[in-house]
Amino acid sequence: MEAEEPLASASSSPTPTNSETLVSETEEERGGSNSKPTSFDQEDILRAIEVVERDLVAIAQCFSSLFDSLRLALSEVTSRSLSKCNASVMLQGEFKSVVNNG
Repeated sequence: MEAEEPLASASSSPTPTNSETLVSETEEERGGSNSKPTSFDQEDILRAIEVVERDLVAIAQCFSSLFDSLRLALSEVTSRSLSKCNASVMLQGEFKSVVNNG
């Protein structure tokens, strides 16, 4: 029966897991007296918005250029394919006429 007592005492005082420890530390940091709320003035926010806006415009221009290039490449490939198909049809027609007349 003495072997059961250490098990009972170990289960009555569970040790916190790493995630529990991290959560409690985070809660203490948020509610601690040393924490200051972050303050942004309106100029900082406007500057950040301008930077984001410039980045978005640059990204949009890159995508526009990419799609223009893809459209041009697809157009060239399509026109070449159509030219080859037309040439093939013409050759088939000439071959049939030679075979029928020959």
